Amino acid sequence: MNRPWLLALLMTAVVFLLAGSAPMGCTNLEGTSETETTAMAAATTIPQEPTTASVASTQPPATPPTVGLTKVRFEENDPHLIWSGPWTFTGGADDSGGSCRYTEDVGSSVTVKFYGTRISLICATGLAVGEAKLTLDSGTPFLVDCYSASPIYQREVWSSSDLAAGTHYLKIECNGTCDPASGGTGIYVDAFEVVGTLE
Repeated sequence: MNRPWLLALLMTAVVFLLAGSAPMGCTNLEGTSETETTAMAAATTIPQEPTTASVASTQPPATPPTVGLTKVRFEENDPHLIWSGPWTFTGGADDSGGSCRYTEDVGSSVTVKFYGTRISLICATGLAVGEAKLTLDSGTPFLVDCYSASPIYQREVWSSSDLAAGTHYLKIECNGTCDPASGGTGIYVDAFEVVGTLE
C-alpha cells in the first residue's frame, strides 16, 4: 500500500538528523565555521617563552660581596711602595719600625697602590719640616703641612675618608714649600695604615 505521508515523514527525519550533526555557527571567508576556527586556534596556540625583562624581574637582586678588611700598618721599607727621586733612610727607635725616609728634593715621591677602603699617612713632624703634596687616585692634589713646634714621631698627618672597596693609589711628593714658622721644606715618610692591603 502506497503511503506518501510516511515517506515524507522519513525524509523530514533524515533532514533533521543531518542538520543536528553539522557544526553550529557562521562560516568565515575561508569556508570554516567560527566554531571550528576557535577550536583550531586553541589547539595550535604555542606557549610563549618569557621575555628577558620578565626573567630578570624574577631573579633575586645581586648581593654585593662583603669585604672583611682590617687596618694594617705598612712600614716605609715595604717592597710594594714605589719610590722616585733621592730619599735617605734615617730615624731611630722613636719611628715606626725603627726607621723612616727623608727628602728635601722637590718632586721626589712615593706611590702607594692598595686595595681597601681607607689609608692614612704616618710621618715625623718638627720645626724644620715642610709640606707634602698628596694625590689620591685621579683627584686634585692637595698640601699637608708636616710642621710642628716640637718633634712628633709616628704622627698621622692625614687620613682619607671612607672609600669604595677596590684598588686605589696615593702619591706623596715633596712640594718644596713650608709653613712660615718652619725652618725647612723636607718631609719624612714613616709608614702607612691601610684598611685593606698593599698591592
